[in-house]
Amino acid sequence: MRKALLSVLLILLIILIVLFMKNGLSLGSFQIYGFQSISNKNDELTKAISNANSENDRYTSALSKIETDVESLAEAKKRYLDLIAQSSESEIKDATQTKTYTIEYLWSKIGNHATKEGITLKMEVASSTLNDQDYKNLNFTVDGEYLAIVQFIYDLENDSDLDFIAENFNMTSKHATFTVKDVKIQRELTNQSQSSSDDDEPSEDETNTRNENVNENKTVNAISDNSVNNENVVSED
Repeated sequence: MRKALLSVLLILLIILIVLFMKNGLSLGSFQIYGFQSISNKNDELTKAISNANSENDRYTSALSKIETDVESLAEAKKRYLDLIAQSSESEIKDATQTKTYTIEYLWSKIGNHATKEGITLKMEVASSTLNDQDYKNLNFTVDGEYLAIVQFIYDLENDSDLDFIAENFNMTSKHATFTVKDVKIQRELTNQSQSSSDDDEPSEDETNTRNENVNENKTVNAISDNSVNNENVVSED
């Protein structure tokens, strides 16, 4: 009888162990995973590792491309600055971009690039080194992620509608300043109209000359009238 009871208990224990191994055991915060749960967790971990490796490969590829672009940009900038150092002001002016922009157009184009890359932008219009009021320097202050800032500068320099060359870089991990020199900006129409109105108004010298001419004409007319009167008097005598 005892052997039969022990045999039944042993069989029940084996069944419980098999069930625990298959389905696991959970008692409050204490949990033992079964074979199926362990297999599922292993599949999830393998998938997560694969995704992480793919993201790392894409990040490494993007970083390598950006570093190559930065090196190319730095090399082009050096050649450009060397050329400027050996050129006269007239040659620099002749070599500058011939496109003329309105300030509204520039804000629209540059603002679109800033929005696309998710950076904060500040642009100031300053005087150019050229002796021409139509040419201005654009001073940029940019805040954002490092890769976004680099991509923003890359977008500006590769926009065929702008023909920008960024200079005077000062860049940290999340902040950058640079300058685009000698951009030809169309003057405001209100300023042009005001200038035309000012040009149409006669100067003080011109006004004085006109008054003198009027006075001279009046004097000549008065002398002519007196001569006619004298002739009439002589004829009557």
